[in-house]
Amino acid sequence: MPSASQLCLTCEATNATLICKKCQCAAYCNTTCQKDDSEHRQYCVKTKRLEDWHFEGLEKDLILEDGSGRGGGMLVREGYPLLTAYALAFKIPRSQLLDVLNKAEGTLSEHWTTCLNENERLELGVLCTGDESF
Repeated sequence: MPSASQLCLTCEATNATLICKKCQCAAYCNTTCQKDDSEHRQYCVKTKRLEDWHFEGLEKDLILEDGSGRGGGMLVREGYPLLTAYALAFKIPRSQLLDVLNKAEGTLSEHWTTCLNENERLELGVLCTGDESF
């Protein structure tokens, strides 16, 4: 289930409630937006079990750096929100990436927080004023 503050991948409306069943990352506000998002189909992948990844002991920044090497940065440049892009890169549901980041040690550096949209900042507990403490 998407976070209540997740944006529609097509129109960026808040409170997107439809989630892609294949990747469990992309969210949409209605079926029209979901059908209109042909770009997502080329990046959509079946997600893996979270247990397949070894995030334990990694700090927040290192988790996202690992996602960059898996194509997360490319998806952000394509217009995907950061958390959705990196969940797709790891091939895990977006909600699980959010849980992993919230449980990980450390804080996100400014490099990452400036890439988050306001809704993602709220999901991760990063204040829009630039306060990066968790």
